[in-house]
Amino acid sequence: AYFITAWPAKSEQKTLKLLAEIVQKGRSIAQTSAQLPAADAQGQIKYASALPLEGFEPGAYELKITVTDSRGSVSRSTNFRIVP
Repeated sequence: AYFITAWPAKSEQKTLKLLAEIVQKGRSIAQTSAQLPAADAQGQIKYASALPLEGFEPGAYELKITVTDSRGSVSRSTNFRIVP
């Protein structure tokens, strides 16, 4: 499971898009995308979701989240490990 908070530009008219990727050894091995909901009254978008990890071998992975608007994109990532 993961949770993000995004702050779109006040002038942004388009829906933000999210790409969630599982990366191993620099290679994207799984991904999913979603359109983010509109910002709340504080100008934030809070979003939670999960990626199924069944079938993934034990080892080190990276969760990379990319949020895209009409001007460009921003990515953040974190490492995690699947243990047997």
